[in-house]
Amino acid sequence: MEHAFDISPEKRASRVSFIWRQLFVTPPPVSSDEVNLEGRTALVTGATGGIGLEITRQLLGLGCRVIMGVRDERKGESVRQDLIQERNLKDDMVQVWKLDLSSYQSVIAFAANAKSLDNLNIAILNAGIYKVSEAFSPTGYEEGIQINYLSNIHLLISLLPIIKKNAPVGETGHICLVSSDTAAWAKFEERTLIPLLPAFKKPMKTWDMGERYGTTKLLGQLFLTALSTRVSSVTLSCANPGLCGGGSDLAREAKGILRFAHKVQCLVLSRTCDVGARTIVHSVTTLHREAHGHYVEGDKIQPMAPILYQDEGKELAERLYEETLEELSFAGLWLSPRPVKRTETPSEPRMLSQNGAALFEFHYEHDGRLVVRETHYAENKLVQDGRSGPPLHIHCGQTEYFQVESGTLAVIRNGRKSILTKGGGIIKIPPGTRFWAEAPVKEDLVFRVWAEPQNQDGGFDEAFLPGFAWLERRHPSDAAMVGASVDSKAVSLYTCSSGGEAILRLPSKL
Repeated sequence: MEHAFDISPEKRASRVSFIWRQLFVTPPPVSSDEVNLEGRTALVTGATGGIGLEITRQLLGLGCRVIMGVRDERKGESVRQDLIQERNLKDDMVQVWKLDLSSYQSVIAFAANAKSLDNLNIAILNAGIYKVSEAFSPTGYEEGIQINYLSNIHLLISLLPIIKKNAPVGETGHICLVSSDTAAWAKFEERTLIPLLPAFKKPMKTWDMGERYGTTKLLGQLFLTALSTRVSSVTLSCANPGLCGGGSDLAREAKGILRFAHKVQCLVLSRTCDVGARTIVHSVTTLHREAHGHYVEGDKIQPMAPILYQDEGKELAERLYEETLEELSFAGLWLSPRPVKRTETPSEPRMLSQNGAALFEFHYEHDGRLVVRETHYAENKLVQDGRSGPPLHIHCGQTEYFQVESGTLAVIRNGRKSILTKGGGIIKIPPGTRFWAEAPVKEDLVFRVWAEPQNQDGGFDEAFLPGFAWLERRHPSDAAMVGASVDSKAVSLYTCSSGGEAILRLPSKL
């Protein structure tokens, strides 16, 4: 993030500076004399109105073909026809693709379609929402966090290899995440929590729509900062169009007095969507590579939120990067090997076991359930040989539930082997089940497992794993398979031979 700014992050973040920019700073348009995008393809989300539509217009004016990512395909098609007619374009210069950022499946399908493009060079992630009232998505996250942050980052990461592949020789493609002044104004009180993301599955004490919107944009800046230090084959930037009126439907949920107040604010301070869109176009054209890892306002690189330049912000960016990749790992979006050592907390411990073969992570869901997430690393011989999965979660009187995120899990159920893969839903199995990574192991086996009813074992797993590690160190051959018999007064531990036939009582001191 090294750059010589003409203004300090703190001064740029002030309300006075914001008002000055809104009233007296007008970025120049990007002309076709300085930029020619013929033969290039750009993807613009949230493109049926407001800033997204103006970005689309300006890119078309530079000769670029545009894919419009839209929630409403009927509206998108109507806008497409208008653009073709007003600019006398060939029919294939504008396409409409369905994209609903409230759904991970929609993002996955959208990215899969993008793989068919052989010249996708630019992606502008503009779609977002300003939530007037608090609501939660099917993923459990507050909707603003889901749409403005998680789904946008999901799409960004999914597009990286596509845009990298399509870059002309000696050049890089560009992904721009549309940001906001409000990122610098967010109090972001959740930042001290470890882990961070689960905080956004819980209601705010008092709903503050401006605070939450600013937080979603700040999260984007934090993640992009961390990602840009790891990715150089694609240019990554975020850009702020400023407060725009005259067509922007960002506050489409506002009604009554809120809608009136928004209109008054826009009347006094807003710039047109055409002017706001210029900043985004400058980011991906005239600035391009210079903007990598940076924030653009007008036609210049400017400071991000002040916290990004503080030690706290740098640590936070790394932590958010790791947590976000973990959240999105179900889609195979890990950009680097999964970390095997994370910050431990009393409530959510992690443990690397089986001589590095498996990682156990304890998560408390928003409904209070304790879930163990296991990763069995494909490159480890124990995993390859099907010996990394002893039945560590035998809960007498409880039923276990497995959900596979990647790889192939084999279990013994009702005396027969069952194979579980991603998309197979949640499998219910009785206590005492043996499981392993089914050969040939071509990818890490990742699954979630929990027991019902909860809390019957008095936190057995958390107490048990350190004991199991002790057993591994002293009696590795006996640790091949371990079970537990739990009642309300005592815990009896047993080991099984690797074949699952013999059961031997362990020393009582274990």
